[in-house]
Amino acid sequence: MNPLFVAKLNPNQRAWIKKAVGVKFVKEFLWRKGNHCFVFGTTGSGKTQKLYWLLNWLKHGETQIWFSTGKSDEILPLFFMGMKIRVIVLNE
Repeated sequence: MNPLFVAKLNPNQRAWIKKAVGVKFVKEFLWRKGNHCFVFGTTGSGKTQKLYWLLNWLKHGETQIWFSTGKSDEILPLFFMGMKIRVIVLNE
């Protein structure tokens, strides 16, 4: 692992990337360009929490794109993480 990348991670992330699943995630998803991630599920299944988890990994080198459904409270936490964000609002 690149020591500069590891230094940016929080303690929980540093511990996780020492495990086989963490190494695989970093090498096959984070560092490989052109991957896509779709998060979907039923109401209350944890989609928003999973996206925040993923954004915490991507924030060190990516511009985030957030598809908003118009809920007023879902975008604010991202601004406080100090990330570059492009917002696309879906009108339902």
